[in-house]
Amino acid sequence: MSTGTTDATALTVELRRDEHIDLELVREMFTELGEPEPDLEEEDRGLLGAVVARRGETLLGWAELFWPELPETDAGLQWVLVEREARRVAGAVGEGTAAEVEVLAVLVRAAVELAREAGCTGVRWCDTEGRLDRLAAAAVDAVTAAELGRVWRLELAGWQPPGGLPEVAVRELPVEPTEAELTEYVPLCAGVLGGEWTVDDVADAVGADLAGYLTVDLRDVDGKPKAFATAVLVDDETAEVELVVHRDTTSAELLVLLVAVIEQARLEVATLVVRELEDPVLAEALAGAGLVVADEWLAYRLPC
Repeated sequence: MSTGTTDATALTVELRRDEHIDLELVREMFTELGEPEPDLEEEDRGLLGAVVARRGETLLGWAELFWPELPETDAGLQWVLVEREARRVAGAVGEGTAAEVEVLAVLVRAAVELAREAGCTGVRWCDTEGRLDRLAAAAVDAVTAAELGRVWRLELAGWQPPGGLPEVAVRELPVEPTEAELTEYVPLCAGVLGGEWTVDDVADAVGADLAGYLTVDLRDVDGKPKAFATAVLVDDETAEVELVVHRDTTSAELLVLLVAVIEQARLEVATLVVRELEDPVLAEALAGAGLVVADEWLAYRLPC
């Protein structure tokens, strides 16, 4: 299928069901971006197929579809836009352009066709890019399927730490943590987030060995981590807390953790953003640190 006015500018969409098409597309994107090809491993991710958008021979992006997890009947969707990833590498992603909305809307509509052929009742995707997802959802008349959480925001200019903080020691994870340091986080992540976590999973979550990441933790009486927060520089102006994991932790203790992150972040950026996933303890700490709700994190659905 295609959209556009001429062969040279037409936006074409391919429906692909190849095994490991996701790895093929990632490699192509890195080549197009002029970046070293990542070390990828073949694994069973429950991939139903993919829809791929091109303009001429140029890869614009793709959407992966995943088989429903019973008793659900909607296919899951994840998308990637190549130009957006290029800007992410450069540290200036932005909120989404009209061209990005166009490509993403075409991908979602094509994904519905692929899902229908597979016997699914619709496609669902989680809001990962805020305004861009919202605009794309509106463009295809998708509905809000669920409220997954909230986005909190803090302008760091003039920020002052709240008074009366409890005496809680925090520790900053080294930029290049040892395997032993990462291993300490495995039981906490598995216990709170579920699933079988490995040291490599933790390394990915906290951005081990990557510039622009900061992880701060709290420890229990036995010296084991009971909470940690990981922030990453999104661009020159914004840092985002991508992950807050906590167990048996009060909102006052999490407030100390957040203050430590904020004090580091304001040395480099003007704004801090935190995603909170239906977590009242974290929400109380965020409000105590001065953050305000700026947006919601949503899941969208488009029926077949």
